[in-house]
Amino acid sequence: MTYKQHPLSAAFPPMSADDFLTLKDSVEDIGVQNPITIYEGMVLDGWHRYSASVELGMACPEVELGAVDPVAFVRAQNKERRHLSAGAWALIEVQLWDWKPSHRPPIEKGEPSSPFSAPLESPARPERSNADMAKAVGVTGRTIQHAKQVEQNAAPEIKAEVKKGAISLKTAVALSDLPQGEQTALAAKGPDALRQAARDKAPRALAPRTESAPEIEELRARIEELEDIKAAYEGRNAELEEENARLQLSVDPDVLARISELRTYTQTVEQTRDHLMNENAQLKQQLKRAQRAADKKGAA
Repeated sequence: MTYKQHPLSAAFPPMSADDFLTLKDSVEDIGVQNPITIYEGMVLDGWHRYSASVELGMACPEVELGAVDPVAFVRAQNKERRHLSAGAWALIEVQLWDWKPSHRPPIEKGEPSSPFSAPLESPARPERSNADMAKAVGVTGRTIQHAKQVEQNAAPEIKAEVKKGAISLKTAVALSDLPQGEQTALAAKGPDALRQAARDKAPRALAPRTESAPEIEELRARIEELEDIKAAYEGRNAELEEENARLQLSVDPDVLARISELRTYTQTVEQTRDHLMNENAQLKQQLKRAQRAADKKGAA
């Protein structure tokens, strides 16, 4: 039996050609060590392992997903082994949330609705807030809003470049209102052409074409990155506080020791957050100075 890749798996960027060859060599030497996961008759997790085994004509162990939320499962599996940009994670999260399963179990009486449990024929699919999606992947709500715009309007080739980390989400947003054919043609020219096209589209007052424009873009990108890092730290800090509160209910010595460790770690997180906030504020001031200088040079 030949499987297709599940849409939730396809939301993540493919492995590079070199990495796939390395994986294929490993499968040829020792076989597939971790079973792939099947859901709805498709490969939900382990697509590259499965593809390598098919190309080699080798057996591939498999397991069914079982009674687990497939979105939460595929997100968790990929978070453990992928190092993606904040923009890539935001775009993927939007796509994961947009997915609709081919079948949904009926809701038990009194059970809260969710996109996994709601009946397929339900016309009012519950909305998930930008804040919820942002927390799930450690970005800001503004980044999720940008991801929604890209998901709705950008060409597939542009989305693929974001997921690979070749261009920023901000660049994709700037190009997303172009005709699809024009976006595809730009993507064929490579990431540099996409970034240049995004700069050319920017209003002159916001991004004057001067020698300092690259510096301004770099500062803005760093500020957005810091805001996402800050959001991730705040999310982690909230999780630690919740765990701390639960552990306080116990008087077990090991638990008390864990509470002490958590408090120390929380202090470290808060110090790092404060440092990032200070750096963010300094960069914003630097951005303003660079913008003023660029405006003066553009007016000259």
